Amino acid sequence: TDVRLPIRAYQALFLDGYKSTFVQQQLGNFGYTAGYHALLDEAGTPRYVLSVPTLPEQERIEEERARTLAYLFGTLLALMMVVMLTASFLASALARPIARLQQGLQAVAQGRFERRLPVQTRDEVGELARTFNDMQQQLGESRQQLAQQERQLAWREMARQVAHEIKNPLTPMKLSVQHLQRAYHTRTPESEARFGRLFRRITTTLVKEIGALAHIANEFASFARMPAHRVEPMDLREVIREAAALMQLEAPDSVVFAVEVPQAPLTVQADRKELKRIYINLIKNALEAMREDETGAVTVAARAEEGKAMSAVSDTGCGIAPELQSRIFEPSFSTKTSGTGLGLAIARRSIEAFGGTIGFEPRQTRGTVFHIRLPLSG
Repeated sequence: TDVRLPIRAYQALFLDGYKSTFVQQQLGNFGYTAGYHALLDEAGTPRYVLSVPTLPEQERIEEERARTLAYLFGTLLALMMVVMLTASFLASALARPIARLQQGLQAVAQGRFERRLPVQTRDEVGELARTFNDMQQQLGESRQQLAQQERQLAWREMARQVAHEIKNPLTPMKLSVQHLQRAYHTRTPESEARFGRLFRRITTTLVKEIGALAHIANEFASFARMPAHRVEPMDLREVIREAAALMQLEAPDSVVFAVEVPQAPLTVQADRKELKRIYINLIKNALEAMREDETGAVTVAARAEEGKAMSAVSDTGCGIAPELQSRIFEPSFSTKTSGTGLGLAIARRSIEAFGGTIGFEPRQTRGTVFHIRLPLSG
C-alpha cells in the first residue's frame, strides 16, 4: 500500500481542521472508499493519521448507497407528484372563478348586466367577485339613468328644432306685415295702384309662409321628427332671390344689400322650402353681425364651377372669434344671446342630405363668408 497521504485527505485534516474525512481510492479498475482519522497531540494538531480502507465492505456500501439513492429518488418523485397535484387543484380552483369573471366581463361588454357571479369564498377571489357584482349593478343603474337622460335630451332637442323650424317662416311674415303697415299709412290717392300690387304680393307671401308652417307642424305631428325633404329640381337663383327679397326688408339703411347671380340657370336637386329657409337663416345671421352704427355690406352670390353650384353669403360684420370657429356647427351652440343655436346645425344636415357641403371662412379684411356647394343637375 501507498504510505503517502492523499492530497485531499491532507488538506481536509491538516489545513481545513477536519478530524475525519473520506477519499475515493482506486485499486486497478476497482474503486473503493478510504476513511482517514486524525490523532491529535496535546496541542490539538494532527500527529498521526489512521487510515481505514473499506475495500472488504465496498460492495455492501455500494448497495447501501444505491438503496439510499433509490429511497431519495422515490421520495423526491412522490413529493413532485404531490406538488403537481396540489398545483393542479389550486389552478383549477383559481381558474373556475377567473373563467366566470371573464364570462361576466364579456356579458358586460355586450351590454348585459343581469349576470351575477357566485361568491363562494372569503379570500381575494371572493372579494374580486363581490367587487365585480357591485360594479355591474352600478353600471346597470348608470345605464338606465343615461338612457333616461338621453330620452330627455332627445325630446328637448326635438322641441328646440320644432321651435327653430317654425321661427324661420315667422320672421319674413312679420317683416312683410310691417312693410304692409308702413305702406298703408303712407299711401296716397296717387299710390293706390302701387299699394294694391304691394298688398297682393305680401298677402301671397303670407299665404305661402303660412302653408309652410302648416306643413312643418303636420310633419312633426305625424312623425315626431324633422320634416321629410321633398327633393326636386329647381333653379338656385330663384331660391336665392326669394330669400334675399324677404330679408332685404330687414336690412338697415346703413347696410348695402347685394345679390349677384349668373344669367344661366343653376339647376340643383333639393327641397325648395328647406333651401330657402337655409339662405334666410344665413342672411339673417349676416345682418345681425353688422353693427347698427357702422356702414357695411351683405352680399349673396352664386356661380357655376366644376359641376357645382357655388353660393356664398358674405358680410363685413364683427366676424367669428377664432376660439369659437370649431363649434359653429354644433347643435345648441350660438354666439348670440337669443335663438336656439340649431340653425347652422340643421343647415349642415340638410345640405349634406342634398349631396352638398356647407362651410365658412373669415374674410381677409373683415367679416365672414358662408359658402354652400351643391351638385348641378341637368
